[in-house]
Amino acid sequence: MYENLMEEAVAPENYGKALRAVTRNDGAPGIDRMSAAELEKHLDIHWEKIRAKLRNGTYVPAPVRRVEIPKPSGGTPMLGIPTVVDRFIQQLLLQVLTPIFEPMFSNHSYGFRPGRTTAMGFDREDAWPTLCEPRRNSLARGKTGWSIWTLPSSWIRLHTAPWLMKIIRTTRVADLPL
Repeated sequence: MYENLMEEAVAPENYGKALRAVTRNDGAPGIDRMSAAELEKHLDIHWEKIRAKLRNGTYVPAPVRRVEIPKPSGGTPMLGIPTVVDRFIQQLLLQVLTPIFEPMFSNHSYGFRPGRTTAMGFDREDAWPTLCEPRRNSLARGKTGWSIWTLPSSWIRLHTAPWLMKIIRTTRVADLPL
């Protein structure tokens, strides 16, 4: 069980790494219209207040800026763009949580993983038989399991229930503010 992860997240070395990642990635401004280039100056002024809110579990992310993205095949799905400060906080947490949860993923899982893309998953011939069918290695051990391919937005809609947080808190992360 991991504890004190929020302290790791807001530590100076993690702060610097997250700041470099967010400014390097740049990205569109959120609802507050702050650019990634303005982030460091903003954090120089507001970091201690933001850090205190993160540590005591009272930080509330800003609403996302909604943008319509026209698709060549028709339709205009909405994209939510978080503020650069919220992207920075997401990066702080990502850098602490990735080493904990990454080893738990199946070798056949590709979406949103370090050094992998969903396209790489489609290129693997051995991944196709595992899509939406029982995992043979689990069955061989007397356990049941399924490998199911879904779009990330579908997964998020289906798995944002409180039971997901309960599983995380009872198996991996003990930090309440996190």
